[in-house]
Amino acid sequence: VSSNEFKTKLLLILDEAINECHCLSMLDINGNDLISIGITNGLKIKSTLDLLVDSVIEGKVINKKEDLLKYINNTIKN
Repeated sequence: VSSNEFKTKLLLILDEAINECHCLSMLDINGNDLISIGITNGLKIKSTLDLLVDSVIEGKVINKKEDLLKYINNTIKN
């Protein structure tokens, strides 16, 4: 592996690690988004956001607002 190839791969890995969702503040959805789709109970909002973070970390859903909303509709609200 050449030095340039190594640097490129390392930069890709670092970029993924920096952008990886590992806490609520990095999630591409928030409580207001949940309220807008009808989840209004504070405890339900918190538990839903926690579940979404875990699901993103586990690779079950992509951390994009549209995907998270679909995931909620298909998994949580049913």
